[in-house]
Amino acid sequence: MSRSLVALAAVLTLCTCAWLKTLGRPTPPPTDAVLFFTADLHGYLEPCGCSENMRGGLSRTAGVIAAARDGGLPVVLIDSGDGLFPSAAIPEAAVGQQERKARTIADGLTAMGLAVRAPGELDDARGAPFHAGLKLPELPPDTFELIDVKGHQLGVVRASTLPLATALGLKAREAGAVFVVALLPSSFEGALKGLIDATCSTWCWPAARRTSWRPSRTGCWAAR
Repeated sequence: MSRSLVALAAVLTLCTCAWLKTLGRPTPPPTDAVLFFTADLHGYLEPCGCSENMRGGLSRTAGVIAAARDGGLPVVLIDSGDGLFPSAAIPEAAVGQQERKARTIADGLTAMGLAVRAPGELDDARGAPFHAGLKLPELPPDTFELIDVKGHQLGVVRASTLPLATALGLKAREAGAVFVVALLPSSFEGALKGLIDATCSTWCWPAARRTSWRPSRTGCWAAR
């Protein structure tokens, strides 16, 4: 299953003033930050030529991230899983090669400064001991973590469902997060639809829950 993330932007301004004032906390100055996300690598190190729109492998990813770091902004790399192996079952003849590729991917992500990841089912194709031996920074199921970005807290949620992601996101906010990313084991379209439904049930008028959608001035989606 493809894995999705719900976030507002890849380049953001972390402005905590109003939120932290309500919590009675110090308010550090706003700062820009760059977020990078990787997902569904499926054990590929370089483009295989077997599908369209391939833009490069780990080496190109590392170059893009290094260039962003050279720009002087804080950079956070997050992986949403299913990256170590191409399938849940590995043929015996391919075990050695696939394990070497998985170690290379883990080493590459670590070298790129991976902050946290939410592992997927494919990542356990060679069992929990092999997976744990890679020593990647991974979130336990249905939890969140706060990452410091120049005094601001970025919340990263790993959740099995969108309602749970919403609840954990609120807890992350209460803990001081000023921007929250949720990692979900679902398609992006499904996560986005659920997010729209949840948002509009709170902020848009009742008609917004119908099946015909268009953007509204509120930033939600409204029915035609």
